[in-house]
Amino acid sequence: MQTSPTWRRIAVFDALEMEWAHLAASPRLRSATRHWSTLDPALRELASPESILAAGQNLADYEQVGAVTLALTRITSGFPEPSAAEKSHRPASRDADQDLAVRLLTQILLPGLKALCARSRWMHQLPDGGSLWLVSDREECAAIALELLIAGIRHYHWRTRRGPANLNLLNDVRTRLTRQVTHARAGDHPLRLSGDDNALTEIPSDTGPDEHLLYTEALVDLLRWALRAGVLSADAVRLIARTRLADHSPDELADEFGIAAASVRRRRQRAEATLATAARAAGRWPLAVAA
Repeated sequence: MQTSPTWRRIAVFDALEMEWAHLAASPRLRSATRHWSTLDPALRELASPESILAAGQNLADYEQVGAVTLALTRITSGFPEPSAAEKSHRPASRDADQDLAVRLLTQILLPGLKALCARSRWMHQLPDGGSLWLVSDREECAAIALELLIAGIRHYHWRTRRGPANLNLLNDVRTRLTRQVTHARAGDHPLRLSGDDNALTEIPSDTGPDEHLLYTEALVDLLRWALRAGVLSADAVRLIARTRLADHSPDELADEFGIAAASVRRRRQRAEATLATAARAAGRWPLAVAA
């Protein structure tokens, strides 16, 4: 029986998971998170690395996820601007805080990055409906995606970007990965990152709006409405979000929930049927299409 791609270990991601234990216990990070909780309302009740990580990965509360990831992007950019005294006495400390925020936000987005790499081996690119093979080696794909994510976090334009920061950052990785691979294949040269090419910029798409991002945001809004309106329980919303947005497989969740994968699929089917019926009745279905 062939092993599902989801279950294959990837050293790049394993190393990040092992790093978390050391990072969370770091006195420097614990001190920084306490300080951040006094600066940004989104982090006010989150004065420890563990609480920020949990809030940033809570798929049942997308508003908080978006607020937490946005708050961390502000810290990575050096906001608020340092005073004259800080510039002269604490530049190294501020740089360290920014680096810690990058590492913490990377940990928050790690599940999404894993899911992106798992589904990015093939990307629909060709006019005839065929697919373009991206990076065949999973370790290489993970390393490139991680480098793109870190670069994206460091260069994120939080003042001008619209939409949740977590979705924007992961979709930037997906878009940049596709462009870099396409460019490398077209030019018949090795795929690598270097210099200013790491900086993410707003490049208009020739094909119009990014439909993947459009429908992802639409589903997030629909799930948020369903939770507030009492259409679905928090557990049902979390199940749909983890399988449809974070790309966790029913097989993964089966072990976590202690039930068969078929039962996970049936729960999701019932939840989605309930959601679809309520959404149609409320005029929220079908989802909006690209302009």
